[in-house]
Amino acid sequence: MASSSSDPEGRPAKRTKLDYLEDITVLVGPDEKRYVVHKNLVCDNSSFFRAACNGDWKETKEKVVRLPEVDPDIFANYLGWIYTGELDVRDASSVASAPKYHDNMPVKEQTVLEIRTVDTYAFGDMVQDVRFCNTVVDELKRLVEDTKSIPAMSSVEHLYERVHRKSGFMRLWVDYYAFDHKPDQFAREEAGLPASFVFDIAHACIKRQGTPLASQKPFNRPKCFYHKHIDDSDKCV
Repeated sequence: MASSSSDPEGRPAKRTKLDYLEDITVLVGPDEKRYVVHKNLVCDNSSFFRAACNGDWKETKEKVVRLPEVDPDIFANYLGWIYTGELDVRDASSVASAPKYHDNMPVKEQTVLEIRTVDTYAFGDMVQDVRFCNTVVDELKRLVEDTKSIPAMSSVEHLYERVHRKSGFMRLWVDYYAFDHKPDQFAREEAGLPASFVFDIAHACIKRQGTPLASQKPFNRPKCFYHKHIDDSDKCV
């Protein structure tokens, strides 16, 4: 199931009329895969592209933006979301290109999807597209709901390497473990977890004291709870 930006909590702001005569070239990944996109469309969504295309920069003059560290499939998914309003990290081509090994160990299919979701959120944060990040948060929730399984412990290290600890995406991940994980499962893998993750879970549990457990579960939180918002007018309805 794909997350749609037509949902109140994920949709991009109203866009200006497209200027089909003005575009930019984006070179993605170490092999510089070439994408030609409408300038004002990516700039309407992304503060990063807005700065790159409108400042006194080399990129502005050349109308070329280079993203050497970005996975082309993730960028293609981003463009798909910009143009159609739909995002699905479970897209076959996207998943096929995702890493199948981590620390020389095979990765399960669900973990591949989780790592792909982490990398997609990290990309949205890098290009400073708030609404895209919110859409990825919704996609993680849908992934958990569809599989009826919270994110795997094996994905946690990658999460803490790629995502800011104060983000809503991170808080959602932590809350799944703090309020939906079985204690015996946590104890079995405790030794291999990042210390920051253990601290964040403890902090979430301490904050929960005196509050009914059911109200703390991510499934019962308001749709907007894990989203970032530019201002009050941008909040979910």
